[in-house]
Amino acid sequence: LALHLRDGRAEVAVTDAGEGFAPGTEEAAFERFWRGEAATGSPGSGLGLAIVRATAARHGGRAWARGSTVAIELPLAQG
Repeated sequence: LALHLRDGRAEVAVTDAGEGFAPGTEEAAFERFWRGEAATGSPGSGLGLAIVRATAARHGGRAWARGSTVAIELPLAQG
């Protein structure tokens, strides 16, 4: 888990020790109901990262994945 503050924005990144996303699937992972090949037979609906991205966007931020890291960036509250 990492937190970076810069230019009025906060970035929170979570990295695990797994293999991460297969190259070229990072954007697809944020689509509703998308599940990677390794998830076959595992519980889940493929909605988690779609909800993360939609929530970030609703608050003026963004979310992305790279390898085994998923990050969200949000504007800091003013005041």
